[in-house]
Amino acid sequence: MNHIVVMAGGRGTRFWPKSRQQYPKHLIPFLNGKSLLQLTVERIKKSFPIRNIWIVTSKDHVALTRKQLPKAFHQHILIEPQGKNTAACIGLAAVHIADQDPLGVFAAIPADHYIQQAPAYLRSLKIAFQLAEASRTVVTMGVKPTYPATGYGYIQKGKQIGSGGLKAFRVKRFVEKPNQKIANRYLNSRSYLWNSGVFVWPVLKYLHDIKDHMPKLFAGLVVIANAVGKKDEDKITRQVYRQFKSISVDYGVMEKLKEVLVMRLDCGWSDVGSWESVFELLKKDQSGNAVVGKAMLLQSQSSLVWSTESRLIATLGIGRLVIVDTPKALLVCDMKHAQEVRKLVTQLEKQKRFDLI
Repeated sequence: MNHIVVMAGGRGTRFWPKSRQQYPKHLIPFLNGKSLLQLTVERIKKSFPIRNIWIVTSKDHVALTRKQLPKAFHQHILIEPQGKNTAACIGLAAVHIADQDPLGVFAAIPADHYIQQAPAYLRSLKIAFQLAEASRTVVTMGVKPTYPATGYGYIQKGKQIGSGGLKAFRVKRFVEKPNQKIANRYLNSRSYLWNSGVFVWPVLKYLHDIKDHMPKLFAGLVVIANAVGKKDEDKITRQVYRQFKSISVDYGVMEKLKEVLVMRLDCGWSDVGSWESVFELLKKDQSGNAVVGKAMLLQSQSSLVWSTESRLIATLGIGRLVIVDTPKALLVCDMKHAQEVRKLVTQLEKQKRFDLI
């Protein structure tokens, strides 16, 4: 069977002050009163039965996750005792899937991405499952670059395999976030794709790859697997998780594999990586402003004003600004610096202002 693993972790520090440790990016109601997690689940349940959808979240976010999702999903919410990045997150889901369906194939997808064209996305997932089952290897998805982004990792395409609807490419290499000059070269070369962070893997192949390249993680997953369904499962998971190294599946496994396939994902994808990304998704007024909450904007252009407070935000003569108002903090920044908001969180951590993060 085909399974979906929704990775619902992370802090979303680029969305401060709205995002906090207890209220991360994927749980914020960005669009029409719905969170990215809710939109993700609504999208995938159109093509996958609820029993095959697994939500992996941290213990700090379980209550809010349950509140946002229908009760039918609650029994498939897997709890990480602490965040240990994507290799462990996917591993936790993999042992539960393997317990029920050892011949299954899963797609690990982030909970905090926006998809404009759901039907195209679901068709691509279906093809990726077919490729993963046929090749018994991992299939990742890349997005055609539309501008020279320096905030994304890239995938270099190699030789094409298959044709028509089942066309994919061998991955030549994974590339970390480039500088502007290199990003321009990648855009013009047409042989690079943005790394979307979506992976489709036969579950036993994933565990085998973990065993080969992250043996300590594999040993811990075996201990958790032996405890699945037993009364001490939660206790053992907590004990084992403390020992895991925090590392992404990209670094820990994928970049070490000899055979990885990539297929192109054309669906209006966005990783919603900053307040500027949110601004691009929201409806604009005649002056190009996007407003959530109470605001009065005069002689102001191309700005984002976000507030859930009762007080009015008034602007005069501004352009390309991000203004985010919350009960404890107010953010005002130039739109071009929206990717750097996490620097403020880092500074607050240094000042031990944990009440604000």
